[in-house]
Amino acid sequence: MINELTAISPTQTTNNTTGKQKVNEDVFFQILNVELQNQNPLDPMDNSQWLGQLSQMQSLEQTSAMAAEIKEMKQSLGFFQAASMVGKEIEYKDTNGKTLSGQVNSVTQKNNQLYLNVADQEVTVEQIIRVGGAEND
Repeated sequence: MINELTAISPTQTTNNTTGKQKVNEDVFFQILNVELQNQNPLDPMDNSQWLGQLSQMQSLEQTSAMAAEIKEMKQSLGFFQAASMVGKEIEYKDTNGKTLSGQVNSVTQKNNQLYLNVADQEVTVEQIIRVGGAEND
């Protein structure tokens, strides 16, 4: 039995954000097939265990797909929010901590980071102090 299990070469994919590996459905069915072939005929596994494992695998795949879609939606929403600032006056702190202001000319994205272009400066959303007119005291 060990030889058959080690003969299976599971295809694994790497998740870029977590670095963890996940086993796909094909590998699950290969392992299930080997287990069925090598189970004790006098003491077979319960069918509910097989169905439970299959259900868990499908649930995991659906959750992973949903997480990927939510991540894409979050990125799109962030870009649209940044794009809504084009033409608006903002105040921001530069990398030296100095407070500057200017009008947002455009939005760019580099390495999954959004930048507002203000007077030839790239400003991240985290650097923004205020959007719009003067502060009311």
